[in-house]
Amino acid sequence: MNQILPEDLKKLVSIEGSGCVSLYLSTHRNGANIPEDQLRLRNGLREAEARLAAADWRAPDIAARLEPGLKLLGDSYFWRHLNDGLALFLTPEGALTYCLPLAFTQKLIVSRRPHLTPLWPLFYEDGVFYVLALSQNSVHLFRGTRWELGAVSLEGLPHNLAEALRFDSFEKEVRFRPGVPRGPGRRWSAIFYGSGGGEETYKEELAQYCHQIDHGLREWLKAETAPLVLAGVTYLTALYREQSRYPHLVEASIDGNPERLSPETLHEQAWAIVAPHFRQRLVEALAAYRRLSNTHRVTADLHRALHAAHCGRVQTLFVAADQEAWGTFNMETQAVQTQLLPSPDSDELLNLAALRTYASGGNVYVVPKDEMPATAPLAALLRY
Repeated sequence: MNQILPEDLKKLVSIEGSGCVSLYLSTHRNGANIPEDQLRLRNGLREAEARLAAADWRAPDIAARLEPGLKLLGDSYFWRHLNDGLALFLTPEGALTYCLPLAFTQKLIVSRRPHLTPLWPLFYEDGVFYVLALSQNSVHLFRGTRWELGAVSLEGLPHNLAEALRFDSFEKEVRFRPGVPRGPGRRWSAIFYGSGGGEETYKEELAQYCHQIDHGLREWLKAETAPLVLAGVTYLTALYREQSRYPHLVEASIDGNPERLSPETLHEQAWAIVAPHFRQRLVEALAAYRRLSNTHRVTADLHRALHAAHCGRVQTLFVAADQEAWGTFNMETQAVQTQLLPSPDSDELLNLAALRTYASGGNVYVVPKDEMPATAPLAALLRY
């Protein structure tokens, strides 16, 4: 699968059992380097085999657990349709494989639960946004995320200025022709204006063009709250802003003729504009933690945070990237035992706290160590 849906995440959060293998790999899109990607997977599975064997797993049980991963090595279709990263989970309840637009740092965890820490950025950094690329010769809408940008096929919008003006001329003719009613099914409304020449007429034509685009776009985006970024030359995007009634049009634009920009450049420039919008949730959460730092509503103690997460009291959990804490958590007595080394029968406790937080409707943020609101590898903002 090339995305993780909420139902997939809920399933992963619910899985529990000895020897859950979580393997994250960086891969090449569309089979660009299949031998290298296969080697990474093969090496990861060998390491998982070694860890299970060191924990005294029987050879048949190891083979059964790793079999779905080994089968992928011979799946030519799979290797031709990779994305930037591979997340593979081999669990007591079966295998789950995701080809995702995130280049993971290679990581292998063998524990009692799927290890989801590398996935959380997909959910709090990955809001949806749109890019409207405007020129006199073309109109294109793109749907983007932090990781990719793809074209959207739309009906109800003019494809270029000439088409918009042809439709406008036809609209006027029909409007004023005796005995011809205005029937249903009009895609755009038209504004009647004079037919004088010169710069003013040209500006009016461009304004009408922008009006038609905005009308059709708002019909398509009427249920959306996603930010919309304009890409185009300055005079055209300025005219579009005058005509637009879409409430989530962002202030900054991508300047220049978008026809000359590659999809990668368009994505890079658009994400630079909208990234602060999506990061704002994290900024606000960090500010809330610091504001309450001297109250009972926050904790950076692992034992207390695990207890609170188990009871559904964690509103927001911050986990330091690339940090681990191993041990066990007794669900009945809520006792925490820490240990120095990982094992297939223990938990990575930061991951466990994150799973419990998510399961109770809380938010999980994985942030660089130097951005943590406390010096510990974990910090929790409690509901009460």
